[in-house]
Amino acid sequence: MTKTRSRNTPAAFTLIEVLVIVAIIAILSAILFPVLTQSREKARQSACLSGLRQVGLAFAQYVQDYDDTGTQIWYGPNSTNQRYFWMDALLPYVKSADFFSSCPSAEYPAVWKPSERIEVPNANNGSRVNVSFTANSLYAANNAAALAADKQPTTPPMREAGIPYSEYVVPADTILFGDGPGYYICYSGNKDETVVELTAPYNVPPPNRPVPNVGRGNDRNARFLARHQEGANFAFCDGHAKWLRLDQATKTNGNGIMHRFTVEDDANL
Repeated sequence: MTKTRSRNTPAAFTLIEVLVIVAIIAILSAILFPVLTQSREKARQSACLSGLRQVGLAFAQYVQDYDDTGTQIWYGPNSTNQRYFWMDALLPYVKSADFFSSCPSAEYPAVWKPSERIEVPNANNGSRVNVSFTANSLYAANNAAALAADKQPTTPPMREAGIPYSEYVVPADTILFGDGPGYYICYSGNKDETVVELTAPYNVPPPNRPVPNVGRGNDRNARFLARHQEGANFAFCDGHAKWLRLDQATKTNGNGIMHRFTVEDDANL
């Protein structure tokens, strides 16, 4: 007697049907995974921007409390005896040390720690590391060599002495802080000592992943990094913060100067 399949027994998938389903899943994965990755990076970018905005606002508050003068990069008797830093100066205004390490894409092993013994020379105690926002001191002071190469004054907004806010001629378009691997950008003597890398391969030190960058040519650890989708978060001298593609941030004027990194009103030279 021939057995008949029960009306309630489901039919098995054929091999072709299984392969079609697998192919559909593969196609959907290929479409969705980049979107999910981009969404995750967008969330990181937003978290970073939020932290950087707090740092920028803290700087604006500091200026109001200190006779319209900005913070120094570091404080101490000389460059080899750096006792505390701009992060320490702004800490009372941001309230939490975590803000200085608040870029999720930086992936530091720990958060920044304040200087512990500022009265003792060289008492850094690790207080210069794990800072995800870099202070803009890219261009040098107005020495003769810089003027000869740059054909104009080129001065950064943060230096080894406090700068009067009145010197920030265009504060809303002058970069003060940005995504970077260290707490400040080492000085470039002139425009010829700066490097802008917008296309791979990128000369970025580990543990930072290869990304577009700009900074002093002979110091890989002193560069602004485009950690977020070919761009970086920047805080400006008026306290606001926003994301910019690195090619936008590094636009040059007629003399080849990246005008957003100088305090002078030199965009149209």
